Amino acid sequence: MAATQKRTPEDVMEQLRAIRSEFDEIKELSFAERRDLRNKIKTSDAALQASVSVIGASDKVAHAIGWSAEDVLEIFSDRRRWYSVESELRTLLNGVSSANLVRRHQLELIAGHAYAIAARLARDPANANLIPLVEEMQRLRKLERRRKPASRTEPAAPPEPQEEP
Repeated sequence: MAATQKRTPEDVMEQLRAIRSEFDEIKELSFAERRDLRNKIKTSDAALQASVSVIGASDKVAHAIGWSAEDVLEIFSDRRRWYSVESELRTLLNGVSSANLVRRHQLELIAGHAYAIAARLARDPANANLIPLVEEMQRLRKLERRRKPASRTEPAAPPEPQEEP
C-alpha cells in the first residue's frame, strides 16, 4: 500500500473553495449583520418546537404564516445537521490555527538560536560578514521590545456636574 501524500495548504484551500461554491445558501455576513441577527434571537428551542406543534395543529395558522409544519421541521433538521458541520469546521480551524502557532513558536526558537550563534561567531574577524546581519537583528529585536503606543484614544473625561442655581 502506498503512503498517503500530505496535502499542501494550497490543495486544502482549493478543496474548501470548491465545497463553498457548491452551496447557494452559504452567505457571508458582515460582523455587524451577524451581531444584529444574534441579538434578535431570543426564543428558546423549546418555544420554537411548541410553535411547530401549533402550526401542525391548525391549517389556519400554517396558511396565515405561509409555512407548513413539515417545512418548519425540515428547517429544524437542517439547522441541527449543519450545526454538526459547523462544529467540525471549528475543530478543523482550531487544529490548523494550533499547528500554525506551534510553527511560529518553532521559528522563534530557531531565530533565537541563529542570533545567539551568529553573535558569537561575529566576534571572530574571520566572520566579519555576519556583523551587519547581527546588527540588523539587534536593531529589530530592540524595536520589538519597545513598548507599543496605545492604539486607542483616551476616553473623554466625564462631564463636570452642573451647579443648580
